[in-house]
Amino acid sequence: MKQRLVVQTLASPEDRIDARVDLVELRLDLYPELDVAAFCAASPKPIVATARGKPELLERAYGARFVDLDLHDPDIAIPAGAGVIRSFHDWDGVPDDCDAIVQSMFERGGDLFKFVATPRSAVEALRLLDLPVSAFGMGEFGAFTRVLAPLTYCGLDPVAPGMPTPTELFDEFGVDRLSVAPALYGVAGSPIEHSESPALHNPAFRRDGLDAVYLRFSVTDLAAFWSAFLVRGGQGLSVTAPLKLQAAALATQPDEDVAECGAANTLLADGRAANTDVRAFLDLVPPGSGSALVMGAGGSARAAICALRRLGYSVRVWARRPEEATRLGEAVRTPEPADVVVNTTPALPPPAPFLVNLVYARDSGPAQVDGRTFLRTQARHQYRLFTGAELS
Repeated sequence: MKQRLVVQTLASPEDRIDARVDLVELRLDLYPELDVAAFCAASPKPIVATARGKPELLERAYGARFVDLDLHDPDIAIPAGAGVIRSFHDWDGVPDDCDAIVQSMFERGGDLFKFVATPRSAVEALRLLDLPVSAFGMGEFGAFTRVLAPLTYCGLDPVAPGMPTPTELFDEFGVDRLSVAPALYGVAGSPIEHSESPALHNPAFRRDGLDAVYLRFSVTDLAAFWSAFLVRGGQGLSVTAPLKLQAAALATQPDEDVAECGAANTLLADGRAANTDVRAFLDLVPPGSGSALVMGAGGSARAAICALRRLGYSVRVWARRPEEATRLGEAVRTPEPADVVVNTTPALPPPAPFLVNLVYARDSGPAQVDGRTFLRTQARHQYRLFTGAELS
């Protein structure tokens, strides 16, 4: 097998085939009346014929390069010239006896081997990558493994939980340029599926000729994940809500920003931790001596408080839970106008001459600094820590 084989699954035989994929999967269980031989003859890409739960349909897959046979499928007559992808699927979890299942797959035979399970954590998903076959996870926790698996699948209209589109695999993650063991970076948090950070870091890796990939990790227990990530060869991690306080606690070499605000958003494999949110606030907010309001009490709010005080502002804090605001400084009962307002919450901020609104997933009105501008500014500092190079 070359570094990585990408298979595009067709939800419909009429789906457009992406020119960058290596193989095309026909799901005969979804469209059993298809003339497979005619489709294979006309296809610009070799065909993988699959018939989940209906292996008898594969007996007429003439012209297919591979047929996908599940470990538990009965023996069938394989069309002449077709290889076998021996597969295993667990839709409910990750089995305890993975090694024994893999051995059974080898005993039944095949040309390629695919192990698919449903991890319940990112740590469990990382362990799938250690199996001696192409393994990946379904669902939110396993989505990143689909970028790293040697045999991976995508679809214009995904037919399995967590399946990426060809655009995501090739354009966002650059799967076609990665070795079998690229340097691992990523962003950890929960929820994480809408993070735009991969679209910032991966193009820079590509530009700089680095065999590295930046992924999304759905994580709630950062300590457990960080340990497993390092064992897997992870090099650096961006940390977002709700994990920034956990990240500071993990640091063996926290920088002064982390030590001051008690939160970190960047972890490095050598033990260093940084808070590039603080640096971004210092870059983007003008110095002053007036009033500032910080909305929120999480890691981003802590970074904002730290930076605003350094810039000369008198800072007040509003949070949905007043006791959390009180722990961080002078608390206010309701969001009140100020010379500078930093909003780290879904709530609408009050008017301000200078507004930093970190919420970028929705239309939250005009701001001098919006969430995407802030994201890119802090990412520039992160990329420098990760690689020593400039993001842009």
